[in-house]
Amino acid sequence: SDASDNDSREDETAIVGSTTSHRSFVDSAYGQVYIYAGGKIPAGTHVIGFRFRFDETNLGNTSGYITPFLLEETSAGIYTVIGIGAGYEVQQHQEPQMIPFTIIQGVSIPTNTRCTFGYVNALVDANGVPTVVSPGTVDWDHPIDPGQGVGGPATSNAWGATNVPSLVVTLGTTFGRPTATYPFVQLRTYSAFMDGVYGR
Repeated sequence: SDASDNDSREDETAIVGSTTSHRSFVDSAYGQVYIYAGGKIPAGTHVIGFRFRFDETNLGNTSGYITPFLLEETSAGIYTVIGIGAGYEVQQHQEPQMIPFTIIQGVSIPTNTRCTFGYVNALVDANGVPTVVSPGTVDWDHPIDPGQGVGGPATSNAWGATNVPSLVVTLGTTFGRPTATYPFVQLRTYSAFMDGVYGR
């Protein structure tokens, strides 16, 4: 059962996402949503933080904003927001960085095996509306990096990126294709992963 699996893995590290390699591009769009589609967070994982690489930009900015969140894949390719973390201003840096996942709404511990994570390159208010948006916060590649994700053989480096800027991100907001509120195209690899621990 999930419960016995979680007990046996207590205090083990859990990471899911893409490798934080230097990549060819940085986000140029403002206030868009990026969703990790290459794997799932193990049930019972306490999400600690979000690691990413933002080491170069041709946009002139040396800082930007990230608001992380958790999602549940409610049907194939359709993701619904179940937890929202505090937003942070991040600085350009040559090494991978981490921001803590400080839950402000919803859940920080997935209770099933259908959950993943994502972020919007913006700060959002209590209503989920972007108040400060920014470009250039996480390195990315196109086409998708064909390598394995950081969560082992069951993970890949696949991400979905929305095609609408300055998105509202509230609990229950749905992203996906083709019938969700905000469609995305699974075409990219972002240098980011979720960091967590079992059993806490």
